[in-house]
Amino acid sequence: MIRSGWNMPPGCFSVPGDEEGVCEVCCKPASACVCPECPICREYGNPKCYDGSYQPPLRLSREQILARQEARIEVARQTLLDEERFLDWAKDQGDGLTLYEGEDLPSALNTSLPLNPDPFK
Repeated sequence: MIRSGWNMPPGCFSVPGDEEGVCEVCCKPASACVCPECPICREYGNPKCYDGSYQPPLRLSREQILARQEARIEVARQTLLDEERFLDWAKDQGDGLTLYEGEDLPSALNTSLPLNPDPFK
């Protein structure tokens, strides 16, 4: 049976595993890829066309560079959101927050300075 919006569970809009892939070169969804066709292999968004596997290697276009920067910003934005959520959760724990002492586990909750991640790196 083919699943569609009519026979999916409530709140589910796509079949798990059917999510669109991301281009490995420009980092945009495959349907919005801005990569040109490689004149040698005739593919779009193939990293081998840029890494020297084919001669001459392709160079990133302005659109690809901007798309990659947008992806970096989105990853940083998501990381910041995760860190803010963790901080809010840790504050909500109050005195019940479990801190790690002397373990070899790098963690934001470790009381050992060498094992507590440096916030500036």
